[in-house]
Amino acid sequence: MKKNLRSVFVSVFLIAAFSCANVIDGQGDGLSTTDASLSNLSLSVGVLSPPFAPGTLEYTASVDTSFSTVTLTGTAADAEATLDAKNGMAQDIVDGKNDVLFTVLAADGVTKRVYRIAVTREKDTAAPIVTAFTVSPETIDTTNADVTVGGKLIAQDPSGLDDLNGSLFFKGLKTSLRATLAKNAPESTFTRAVYDWSVLVPMGSTGGSYAADVESMTIKDSLGNDGEFFGRIWIPEGCAKAFTNDAEIGDIAPPDVTGLTVSTQTVDPKDTDVEVTGTLTIEDPSGIRYAKDFEWYYSSAWHGATMTKNDLRSTYTVAVYDWSITIPQGTPPGTMFANGLKVADNADNYKLWEGYNTPVFKSRIITITEN
Repeated sequence: MKKNLRSVFVSVFLIAAFSCANVIDGQGDGLSTTDASLSNLSLSVGVLSPPFAPGTLEYTASVDTSFSTVTLTGTAADAEATLDAKNGMAQDIVDGKNDVLFTVLAADGVTKRVYRIAVTREKDTAAPIVTAFTVSPETIDTTNADVTVGGKLIAQDPSGLDDLNGSLFFKGLKTSLRATLAKNAPESTFTRAVYDWSVLVPMGSTGGSYAADVESMTIKDSLGNDGEFFGRIWIPEGCAKAFTNDAEIGDIAPPDVTGLTVSTQTVDPKDTDVEVTGTLTIEDPSGIRYAKDFEWYYSSAWHGATMTKNDLRSTYTVAVYDWSITIPQGTPPGTMFANGLKVADNADNYKLWEGYNTPVFKSRIITITEN
């Protein structure tokens, strides 16, 4: 009987001892805590200010306009705490100030702490940019057939893009070809516009390089920022900028004005009109298609002369034109300068000879006197 009592005593003692231990441990890990702090908080872009500290709840950060989302990632100081449902998830932001919150719920289910990050996205003031330009094929031959060349022009802007305005050209040695542009809707997005372009290069076109060029091309974003492009500098480095026509280059030089005669270089129109005459000589190996608009400059104005081709003195490669200009009676004294002439040959080369410093015009003046 004593033995059984001893067994009971030992059992009760052991149970009591373990029960006490459980109560003591429960005051540590066994009971829910009120710790709702973070041990770490990071932002996917930008820098937190001030640097993160568990007890600091308010922060600021700035991000570039190119970012439309930010991601907060936090680590709870207490592994039993519940982190914000958006932990590690991208959150949308707009231009200006955005309050991004991160909530931590302590293990007791009641205690809560909210970390607030004021994220400022800078307003987009940058103009859209052309990010890609392609050309295909890059080598053609129009000796016996027309050839179509095409490619893509791609522009981007984080604020979205309006339509492109302007013209795309390909400039060869003596001709300029206009390309057609059409927006490719399936390949475009809100921030990325894709345009398909094409240009027809006719059979017989002059050989050589045809470089992409623009004439006041503009692309605006949804905020009205305007990207304006001139010439060839707008095409990104590394992109194809031209195609080559392997056809024969042929004559690429415009006609040359090789002679100008003036019947008299001093006139007196005090009492009557005075007619001045002369000849123009123009040369080109492909033949002269036309010469026109021969003008003289006097008293801040241009005065046109009449021109008639002298077939008896002209050949296929040399054209001689007789010209005349009438100086009206009473014209005040002054000096007239030969100043302009438009010429073209049979190979589609064109030139405007212009200005007093053009060599063949330089010494050709008419002095108007009054005796």
